Amino acid sequence: MAEPTRPSDPSDLQKGTVIDIRKTHIIDSREAPNTHAYLSSFIYGINEDHQLTLKKTAKIADDEHPDGEIFDFKWADDYELWAAGTAFLRDD
Repeated sequence: MAEPTRPSDPSDLQKGTVIDIRKTHIIDSREAPNTHAYLSSFIYGINEDHQLTLKKTAKIADDEHPDGEIFDFKWADDYELWAAGTAFLRDD
Protein backbone atom coordinates (compact mmCIF):
# COMPACT_ATOMS: atom_id res chain seq x y z
CA MET A 1 0.00 0.00 0.00
CA ALA A 2 1.42 3.37 -0.97
CA GLU A 3 2.14 5.95 1.69
CA PRO A 4 -0.10 9.02 1.58
CA THR A 5 1.55 12.13 0.23
CA ARG A 6 2.00 15.19 2.39
CA PRO A 7 0.09 18.27 1.26
CA SER A 8 2.43 20.80 -0.33
CA ASP A 9 0.19 23.65 0.79
CA PRO A 10 -1.87 23.74 4.04
CA SER A 11 -4.92 24.78 2.00
CA ASP A 12 -4.78 21.30 0.39
CA LEU A 13 -5.97 19.92 3.73
CA GLN A 14 -9.39 21.43 3.02
CA LYS A 15 -9.86 18.87 0.23
CA GLY A 16 -10.16 15.98 2.70
CA THR A 17 -11.10 15.22 6.25
CA VAL A 18 -8.97 16.98 8.83
CA ILE A 19 -8.88 15.66 12.39
CA ASP A 20 -7.25 17.75 15.09
CA ILE A 21 -5.81 15.38 17.71
CA ARG A 22 -6.13 17.96 20.50
CA LYS A 23 -9.65 19.15 19.69
CA THR A 24 -11.47 15.99 18.55
CA HIS A 25 -14.06 15.27 21.20
CA ILE A 26 -15.21 11.63 21.32
CA ILE A 27 -18.29 10.35 23.12
CA ASP A 28 -19.34 6.80 23.97
CA SER A 29 -23.04 6.33 23.25
CA ARG A 30 -23.07 3.11 25.30
CA GLU A 31 -22.46 5.07 28.49
CA ALA A 32 -23.90 8.08 30.28
CA PRO A 33 -24.04 11.30 28.26
CA ASN A 34 -21.05 12.65 30.16
CA THR A 35 -18.69 9.87 29.03
CA HIS A 36 -16.25 11.58 26.70
CA ALA A 37 -12.56 11.85 25.86
CA TYR A 38 -10.21 13.34 23.29
CA LEU A 39 -7.98 11.62 20.73
CA SER A 40 -5.06 13.16 22.58
CA SER A 41 -5.77 10.81 25.50
CA PHE A 42 -4.03 8.01 23.57
CA ILE A 43 -2.37 9.66 20.56
CA TYR A 44 0.87 11.42 21.47
CA GLY A 45 1.30 13.28 18.22
CA ILE A 46 2.87 13.16 14.79
CA ASN A 47 6.60 12.54 14.44
CA GLU A 48 8.95 14.14 11.90
CA ASP A 49 8.30 11.19 9.53
CA HIS A 50 4.59 12.19 9.54
CA GLN A 51 3.49 9.08 11.42
CA LEU A 52 1.03 9.01 14.31
CA THR A 53 2.61 8.11 17.62
CA LEU A 54 0.77 6.60 20.59
CA LYS A 55 1.23 7.53 24.24
CA LYS A 56 3.02 5.04 26.47
CA THR A 57 0.27 5.71 29.02
CA ALA A 58 -2.59 4.71 26.69
CA LYS A 59 -4.95 2.27 28.37
CA ILE A 60 -5.96 -1.08 26.89
CA ALA A 61 -9.46 -2.27 27.84
CA ASP A 62 -11.63 -5.35 27.48
CA ASP A 63 -14.72 -6.79 29.16
CA GLU A 64 -12.69 -7.87 32.20
CA HIS A 65 -10.95 -4.48 32.52
CA PRO A 66 -13.51 -1.92 31.28
CA ASP A 67 -11.64 1.04 32.81
CA GLY A 68 -8.51 -0.05 31.00
CA GLU A 69 -5.00 -0.74 32.17
CA ILE A 70 -1.77 0.88 31.10
CA PHE A 71 0.14 -1.50 28.86
CA ASP A 72 3.68 -1.80 30.14
CA PHE A 73 5.70 -0.63 27.11
CA LYS A 74 9.46 -0.52 27.54
CA TRP A 75 12.34 0.21 25.17
CA ALA A 76 14.37 -2.97 24.52
CA ASP A 77 17.95 -1.86 23.83
CA ASP A 78 18.97 -5.35 22.71
CA TYR A 79 16.34 -5.32 19.95
CA GLU A 80 16.09 -1.55 19.43
CA LEU A 81 12.32 -1.54 19.59
CA TRP A 82 9.42 -0.93 21.95
CA ALA A 83 8.12 -4.09 23.59
CA ALA A 84 4.98 -4.71 25.58
CA GLY A 85 5.82 -5.69 29.11
CA THR A 86 8.81 -7.48 30.51
CA ALA A 87 7.38 -10.94 29.71
CA PHE A 88 8.33 -10.44 26.07
CA LEU A 89 11.89 -9.50 26.98
CA ARG A 90 12.72 -12.58 29.05
CA ASP A 91 15.47 -14.96 28.04
CA ASP A 92 14.06 -18.47 28.47
